[in-house]
Amino acid sequence: MTTFAISAPENPGVRRAIKVYETSLVIVTFDRPAAAVAGPAGGKVGALLLSPFVRRGRSVAGRRDTYSLLATIARVLSLEPLGRAARPDARPFGPGLFQTTPSP
Repeated sequence: MTTFAISAPENPGVRRAIKVYETSLVIVTFDRPAAAVAGPAGGKVGALLLSPFVRRGRSVAGRRDTYSLLATIARVLSLEPLGRAARPDARPFGPGLFQTTPSP
């Protein structure tokens, strides 16, 4: 999984249009399936994270899959990960991706 993080849309009109933006995390993800991919999570997956709580310009290196995304959400919300997201190979995104105070 390739993940790119953007802390705030550059267009001020977008921020005004989405009033809940200041306390939200929007995840846009897509999957490009491969014909012969080993493992339970499918092909190449990318994700774009939009939130004032995501550090601007960050990306996540290394192999991740959809269960890594679920493990990350569980960690951020202080929940126990469910199903395959609880397995050790479902590595959550790095701790340097998120920040506790929103960026402007």
